[in-house]
Amino acid sequence: MTDYGLQARADEIVSNIQRSRAALAGGALIDFTPLEAQVTDFFDVVADDEVRLENVDKDQLHRTLQVILAGLELLEGDVTRQQEELVAAEA
Repeated sequence: MTDYGLQARADEIVSNIQRSRAALAGGALIDFTPLEAQVTDFFDVVADDEVRLENVDKDQLHRTLQVILAGLELLEGDVTRQQEELVAAEA
């Protein structure tokens, strides 16, 4: 990606996903509202800002989106496991 602002936003999302996963692994409960807003804003830019994307390496953008989506899938799995553990502990 040649749009450094866009790449910085993507890198921040990946970092926040990793921090959230680490916090969950440590047993913390996480408010995902800020991460959700970040991801939504990023995907809105990618979907809507054609002028900004004219100079972006599409292959790199595709790889970046794959990394974000894979991280979100892992995070979803972590949340599901944590929820299952909490339910089992209450039973």
